[in-house]
Amino acid sequence: MRSRFAKGQGAERIRQELRLKGMGEEGLEECLAEYDWDEAMERVHAKKFGDAAPAGPKECAARVRFLSQRGFAQDRIQALLRRLRRSDE
Repeated sequence: MRSRFAKGQGAERIRQELRLKGMGEEGLEECLAEYDWDEAMERVHAKKFGDAAPAGPKECAARVRFLSQRGFAQDRIQALLRRLRRSDE
């Protein structure tokens, strides 16, 4: 799991992969709680898009799609984009 986290994969994607491998919910949540997923998502976002807020709706949708495919939760993605918009103002 550590290598997947280091590669920038999100909790949802890792959770799904571990479930498919037969890991129980109890052990799964324990393992995932060790990591700072918001920090990981910010790092992945900054690497791909930089620190600026999206310029328009198309760019915003592209960022949401990218982070979702990496396995990050929608509510956390929206929170990140709101923070970026506020910091640009």
